Amino acid sequence: MPVSFEARAREGLSRRGTMETPHGPVDTPAMMPVINPNRTLIEPQRMAEDFGAQILITNAYIIRKDEDLREQAREEGVHALIDWDRPLVTDSGTFQDYVYGEIDLEPDEILAFQREMGSDVGTILDVFSPPDRTHEEADQEADDTLLRAVDAVDHAGDMALNLPVQGGTYPDLREAAARDVSRLEPPGGALHPIGGVVPLMEDQRYVTLTKAILGAQRGLHAGRPVHLFGAGHPHMLALAVYLGCDLFDSAAYAKYADDDRLVFPWGTVGLDELDELPCTCPTCRERTAGDLEALPDDERVQALGEHNLHVTMAEMRRIRHAQDSGRLLELVLERISAHPALDACRHVLADHVDQLEAREPVSHHRAVTLVDHGLDWHPQPERAMDRVDRRLDPRGPLTLLDAVDRPFTANATDEVQAMRARGVHPFFPSRLGPVPFDLDEAYPFSQCREGPITEPVVEASREQLDQLAEAWDVDVLAPETARQRPAEDEVDLTAERVAATASYQFGPQAGRRLLAGEVAIETSPRTGRVRTVETDGEHVLSRRAYDGLFTLKLAGARRIHEWLPRPFMRVRVDEESAPFNAAGKSVFAKFVLGVQKGLRPGEECLVVDPDDELVGCGQLRVSPAEMKDMGSGPAVDVREGIGKDTYRG
Repeated sequence: MPVSFEARAREGLSRRGTMETPHGPVDTPAMMPVINPNRTLIEPQRMAEDFGAQILITNAYIIRKDEDLREQAREEGVHALIDWDRPLVTDSGTFQDYVYGEIDLEPDEILAFQREMGSDVGTILDVFSPPDRTHEEADQEADDTLLRAVDAVDHAGDMALNLPVQGGTYPDLREAAARDVSRLEPPGGALHPIGGVVPLMEDQRYVTLTKAILGAQRGLHAGRPVHLFGAGHPHMLALAVYLGCDLFDSAAYAKYADDDRLVFPWGTVGLDELDELPCTCPTCRERTAGDLEALPDDERVQALGEHNLHVTMAEMRRIRHAQDSGRLLELVLERISAHPALDACRHVLADHVDQLEAREPVSHHRAVTLVDHGLDWHPQPERAMDRVDRRLDPRGPLTLLDAVDRPFTANATDEVQAMRARGVHPFFPSRLGPVPFDLDEAYPFSQCREGPITEPVVEASREQLDQLAEAWDVDVLAPETARQRPAEDEVDLTAERVAATASYQFGPQAGRRLLAGEVAIETSPRTGRVRTVETDGEHVLSRRAYDGLFTLKLAGARRIHEWLPRPFMRVRVDEESAPFNAAGKSVFAKFVLGVQKGLRPGEECLVVDPDDELVGCGQLRVSPAEMKDMGSGPAVDVREGIGKDTYRG
């Protein structure tokens, strides 16, 4: 079976997914411990049973170089050689070629050997580009790697291939190389390692590494796993996952043990520097630092290697949990804050926030945590205030009220009602920016955690409110001035919040269009929050409890479709798919002809046929940037179709 990959959750560029292989699935992101058949520190079966390893990587060059190992691998297969019945990747010897000089091996020979011994994923012998290469040299080496990759595709048979992305320290070359290898279609499937980065990690050049990964991500096939070659230190894994890397490999657990060093999520410490063991792994629970130092050399290396692998695998579990709970970015902030070389990556992330935002889901099931030092590269505040600017259209002056605890509806309703009766639209200061009262229940405005609203935060919100007022061509009034305006009739705050949230989600004026008619709003008797919205007796909207945003019902979709011109909010499917989607079946990516670029994963969308006839509505599963690469994967969960018999085609 070909190796395949499906992502089921996203945050930033990260994917929480499953890679299917001939020897079973791999829950990603995942660490692949390196197994050296000549010196096995931890037995492969223990890797799975005691450390939770799902997949391993071993070196085909090392196996082939040893006559006994070579013959055993050929006769019994590489899985039997290392006593492992789960997914297995083999490396080609590229790194050995870089470290030791030219090796006596041809690209076609090592590829054939990997196929012969039954590797699940084989690796081509690419051309390693170290950091000292000029742009011209790195470009040539990337071209040489591509030629080898093209040849490998023709000879790999049904074995999946690691097709590396080279390009040295140059993001433009990384992007171009990624586009080139992504066009290749090995019959057994493809993965894309980002290669040539070990020297960057050894020298802690994480800024350069981050730029290289981001460059590669701009060109990579979005439906394939990304492997960061040689990355295994736990302190940088969270950042690498956030940047979209799915697989990691490293022999660091053994190498650091040989040097009497222990790895932790915050860095590396020599055993002789420790009076206490700040760790609860099985190795450290049973011993003191003194006990470890007193062990014979072989036993000490064994114990330290086990500690290092426990810590590394625990960090991978912590990362997966953070992804599942929508808190990966919080973990990234925690990790990079502990290391100056990682902390220096903040400005790179800030410079590429648009790239991060393009694949960031519209919401998460957990609140956004806002801290001052992470705001300039957090995609949620960037998107939220951009949509407020472009999609809301308050008719009247604005004012910034004093900060109150959320929810504003529980703590400032009287003040807000007084302002609205005077034709003034109230906002509240926040690290997100000035938050409109009308969006109080919508993600991320309500679902965020932030510290005290300090004077700098208030001043920043005030400056942003001035910018919004200029864009909307309205005035900003001081609260005391606003209170002096004559009061008119009370405003239905609930209806205004519904209209504003709909416009924030679906586009300018969407709220007024959806609520044009006789409106009935059902609210919770306990919390007062909106549950459903009907217009002229038709159910148009329902509110999601976890993020305060609306799901679009078919009647609402019809109203938006009639009013909003193509391509807005649309996912256009081909003639073959449309009847099934009209019947309520999910949309699969291979049937998608086009999608509005501004949509994001988790957003409500209209499903239309090639002639723009509405066939249904639902929730987008993947970003437009990924759609073309998703193949047979789900693209839209259709909530309601117009009916197969109703669809005219």
